[in-house]
Amino acid sequence: MATNPELDSKLVENQQVPEVTLNVNVNELNIIMGGLQELPHRVVDSILKKLFQQAQAQLGQPQG
Repeated sequence: MATNPELDSKLVENQQVPEVTLNVNVNELNIIMGGLQELPHRVVDSILKKLFQQAQAQLGQPQG
């Protein structure tokens, strides 16, 4: 799992992974997802699926 020195202390304090909510427009989301697709599939597959499902739900598009 990747680490981030600025956020790692939060994980130790809470003993669980906190969630964050980001507000981005569709174009920004496409850029983020495109960048993630450059990483190894085994690392980002679950994250990409989660982002895609959440975006579909918010945009009212059927999941398929």
